[in-house]
Amino acid sequence: PDYQEFMTLKRQLEKEIENQKVKLEVQEREKINTEAQISLLQAQVKRYRTQAQESASTEEEVSKQKRLLQKELRKKTEELGKCEDEKSILLRRLENRPNANR
Repeated sequence: PDYQEFMTLKRQLEKEIENQKVKLEVQEREKINTEAQISLLQAQVKRYRTQAQESASTEEEVSKQKRLLQKELRKKTEELGKCEDEKSILLRRLENRPNANR
């Protein structure tokens, strides 16, 4: 009876060892898949960071250009106002001139 029990116990333990080996293989495959997914995600994060940095740089450049253009617009608007004022003055002078050329 002891031998019989020993053999039964041995078979059960061998079966359990095989089950554990299968579980280990499954876990190792899952680990490899997870590591691959992590690598893909890390590469994606790196691309997104690069794109974000490029966008920020582009945004800064656009803002700088906008400020320069707004400054130039103000300057040109002032110049236009001065020209219009001068035009008005000249038109009034012309209207007040004697009719020598007419």
